[in-house]
Amino acid sequence: MLVYSLDWSPAYGEPMYDIKHEYERALMLARVWKRTDPIVFLVVGSKSDIASSRSDWDSWEWEGQGQPPGDWMSGSMVEMGKALAKEWGCDFIETSAKINTNVDEAVRMMIRSLRVAKPRKNIKNK
Repeated sequence: MLVYSLDWSPAYGEPMYDIKHEYERALMLARVWKRTDPIVFLVVGSKSDIASSRSDWDSWEWEGQGQPPGDWMSGSMVEMGKALAKEWGCDFIETSAKINTNVDEAVRMMIRSLRVAKPRKNIKNK
């Protein structure tokens, strides 16, 4: 699971940097370890209970700081997460531990993705 906070602020630096880094790191480690089984990802936007996550970049006052960092210059944090999930070919879900929204569903989604990616071998008892 690649989890990021929907309560991001431009003051924190480039949005989505951490999950992009972890995604690339997982792929690199798979190559180093010569893994052949599929790697499954789920992009999780946490803190969905916070209304500021729905605000657009356009409403941010940059106060002489130039353009927003990175390639993400428009859209909400939810839209950014969905875009990354689409780019990486995985699912996206918004969660909130505070109000217990979609936390269990995120785990179920990950389990389903793992089962689809790597079916269990049929084990026969003798």
